[in-house]
Amino acid sequence: MTIEDLIWEFENGSINSYKLVEKLKETQVDLKEVSSEDLRQELKLRGYQTDNLWQTDDVMQHYDCESEVAMEILELAMNNQWVIENIFTIVDQYAEDDFKLKNRNQ
Repeated sequence: MTIEDLIWEFENGSINSYKLVEKLKETQVDLKEVSSEDLRQELKLRGYQTDNLWQTDDVMQHYDCESEVAMEILELAMNNQWVIENIFTIVDQYAEDDFKLKNRNQ
């Protein structure tokens, strides 16, 4: 059974997310052969937001550099304290304003 088959079964309700993960573990697939979309779907199943992933090409299309340098730039940008604080601020805003949730830490 291929990963595409497993995802199709999950999307059509034949298996739940836990069964999907277990079956994916059983496949012992070389991740280099798995499509980026399938990898994104797996991360989404694990609770990650994957709609706006960045890749080295995003840097390299504007700057003349090697992929290792581009990755370092992305890591610095994504781990920047200002960026992290602003993401948490916006998450709080949507949670409190749009979903009327109370912060547990208050």
